[in-house]
Amino acid sequence: MPVVKAVKGRLYVYSVKKINGKNVWKYLGPKGSFKASCGLLHAKAEEAEATQKKFEQVKMIELMQQQEDEISELCECVRYITHNYLKDVGYYQHARGEWRKSKRGSHDRKK
Repeated sequence: MPVVKAVKGRLYVYSVKKINGKNVWKYLGPKGSFKASCGLLHAKAEEAEATQKKFEQVKMIELMQQQEDEISELCECVRYITHNYLKDVGYYQHARGEWRKSKRGSHDRKK
């Protein structure tokens, strides 16, 4: 990304890249030159692209959260239906959470 530096009242444009863990500065020219303007324009384009990506990521996260909420609601409905059905056919839920066949009236089914 280009950096504009002021030296003795004049503006100069440099690009900074990290190579092998060190910052390497490359002189692009005085501000207003074609090469410097292209570098600044390129930096603005990269910044706009990064902003667009961030916006898309936020949108995707919101969509995933909405889908997760819908799935949680569906799971809760399935648990409720399963619980009532198992109770209806003669099972009970043991203290550890597992379902066991009731000993009394196990073959009697409520209708």
